[in-house]
Amino acid sequence: MAEKEVEVFETTAGQVTDVLKRLAVAKERIVAVAVMIEPDDRLTKARQESRRLVIAAGLTDEHIDRLIKARSKAMRTLANLGNNGHRALMEALANSEWKTVEQALASLTVFASPSTVEEMKRRPVFRIIRGSQRGEIDFQNQVMFDIDGNHGPIFAFCWATGFDGGKNYLQFNHIYGGRTERKNVELFTNLANICVTPTFLGKVTDKYCAPLLKSRAWDLFRLRSPDGAIPPKPDGYDQLEWAPPLVRPVRRSAPRRAARAAAHPNRRPTRGRASARNPARRRRLGG
Repeated sequence: MAEKEVEVFETTAGQVTDVLKRLAVAKERIVAVAVMIEPDDRLTKARQESRRLVIAAGLTDEHIDRLIKARSKAMRTLANLGNNGHRALMEALANSEWKTVEQALASLTVFASPSTVEEMKRRPVFRIIRGSQRGEIDFQNQVMFDIDGNHGPIFAFCWATGFDGGKNYLQFNHIYGGRTERKNVELFTNLANICVTPTFLGKVTDKYCAPLLKSRAWDLFRLRSPDGAIPPKPDGYDQLEWAPPLVRPVRRSAPRRAARAAAHPNRRPTRGRASARNPARRRRLGG
């Protein structure tokens, strides 16, 4: 039996056909083509191992192509987004589990429990409004003034609900919180009019998503606008998945001292002396 002629040449797997044509090798002479992998071919070994992991993960070539394409895109800057912070927020959330700003707000906003609001008889926790130039107490209307901006509503919400968020990038918001509402004692520390959001969503609570919060407050607490109107339901509201409200009983200890602490966060307590010097003044302020 004649010994078969064996020819050896080195090429890549993808160029075998071209090499055979170039060498004018007849088809009948081609018995087998062996592809040999050199032991020190680290790149080939890495590709083989990667391929094994890709298959084990259930990924297809389409998945790989899509991942490569996504990684090949250059990181966009604020200038690429037209210096539009709202657009940057929406596009960042589009790649998150929430997908939209509206759903992120619904999932991450904290409201008091309706039962807690009922226990407060739908009234403000403290008779406090934002500060005034006339003084720190309005004796005629039995109102104290919050000299620290929004410390009173924050203190009221945490004191009444037991919420403890500290300063972990959270923002406390009024549902109805315009210039007129902040002077409304019935709204300023009313639990139904307060919610908590992460600070990165704080800006959208003012205008863009304010109708969503108003509708949510209506659903939970039947909170109307200051002029008594029921807020209209925004488009898409019923498709949102809202986080459940807090569940915590109302704290009942020392409401007067808590009110003073809310209005004067930097003042040292003067429990016995203030009451002894002017007990009538304490009675006028009410609980």
